[in-house]
Amino acid sequence: MTTASEKQLKTIDYCLTDFRDRKTYEITSFLPALLDNLLIPTSIGMEMSAVYIDCDVDQDGLPDNLKNTKGITFEFMDEFVTLPTEEGINYITDWIEKNVLENREEILQKVEKLKVKYLKK
Repeated sequence: MTTASEKQLKTIDYCLTDFRDRKTYEITSFLPALLDNLLIPTSIGMEMSAVYIDCDVDQDGLPDNLKNTKGITFEFMDEFVTLPTEEGINYITDWIEKNVLENREEILQKVEKLKVKYLKK
């Protein structure tokens, strides 16, 4: 269950889809990099999308709306949505369960680490 509106959910979906589908000659998806960065924790951005986390090791890189808020901000094409950290991690987890087939086992292992790190027992 999320507190986000339908429009906000679309922004988050587009952001995560961009990380999943963005490719280079050497990289088949940036979704593993997103998960790795959240585990550090540090934010990550690309041309159209970014995900910021309040506990980023580099606080100078956070958007203003996250500087005094506990949460995760998803950005897609200059649209921002901030969710409480646990809700954001749960949303990422659910989204991956439904939308990731390529390198699924590797990505699900990273998701489990995210859940251990950020979700209350």
